[in-house]
Amino acid sequence: MKKFLLTGFALVSMASQAQTWVPQATKLPTSFAPREIAIVDANTVWTTVSDGRPLSLGGGTYPKTFTKTVDGGTTWTPGNITGASAAALVGDIAAFDANTAWVVTAPSDGGTVGNGVYKTINGGASWAKQVAYSGVSFANCVYFWDANNGVTFGDPPTNATSKFEVYTTSNGGTTWTANANAPSAVGGGYGLTGVKAVSGNTIWFGTTTGKIARSNDRGLTWNIYFSPALDFGGGAAGGGVDGSSAAMAFKDTNNGLLITVDGDVVGGTPSVAMYKSTDGGATWGSAPIVPNGPWYYGDITYVPGTPNTFVSTGITNRDATKTGSSY
Repeated sequence: MKKFLLTGFALVSMASQAQTWVPQATKLPTSFAPREIAIVDANTVWTTVSDGRPLSLGGGTYPKTFTKTVDGGTTWTPGNITGASAAALVGDIAAFDANTAWVVTAPSDGGTVGNGVYKTINGGASWAKQVAYSGVSFANCVYFWDANNGVTFGDPPTNATSKFEVYTTSNGGTTWTANANAPSAVGGGYGLTGVKAVSGNTIWFGTTTGKIARSNDRGLTWNIYFSPALDFGGGAAGGGVDGSSAAMAFKDTNNGLLITVDGDVVGGTPSVAMYKSTDGGATWGSAPIVPNGPWYYGDITYVPGTPNTFVSTGITNRDATKTGSSY
């Protein structure tokens, strides 16, 4: 099922005293923008791309394009994701080093041809399709812990009583194994492109019903929990609540923050809140927390290696006061 896809911000690096952001030229066409981001280290970063032009001009698509840097963003080099079918929408991305990366694609036509995982081992010069997603699904996310062990997951392939599709690999994607322990989608709901969080061996993803799926063993077994969110961002087209979205980030297996947004539509006044979990997303407290100082509701991320630092970012074309960053 085609759905609205979230575009978020990610933090590449932040010095302890940094107070400003430095623009970097991605060398993409004017209408293109970085979409999902895979950070390998302080120097190496890969991103997929979205086309921000109006639909009437051919925009609103997800080109088979990427860009990457190997020098901390001083220079960026764009390239093409070769071999993907015409029906493939390029979504999430994972990377191991400057040469090795994976992207997940979903079908634009509701079929099976567009689903897949593609891997490059030569810095993006060429990409090879790996076998996964045999059914009618919508592939949402891919993540690798190292060069061999990874997971990819997508929407339920049939109906609201089925399970999400989950595949794991232990050989870099040469073979992917369908997971019989995938979380159930009973009650409806779908996943969203790139809507995931990872800490250690634990991985989470959000859905269009506000539920959160969690695996503590790199995608082998799963639990699914209710959250204060109504929808992680699918809107009416994704089976969720139009004008609602959410973002989550975890500093470790237990401790995380969740931002919820409701009523974010033209002419509406968004209602935003922040919640804290100390049990890995199973519960989020009886009431929102009240942060001290400014914070933004576009996205949130934890800064690895810090005791407790999170960054919030925001952007909107309706209210300039909602645009900014804080930590």
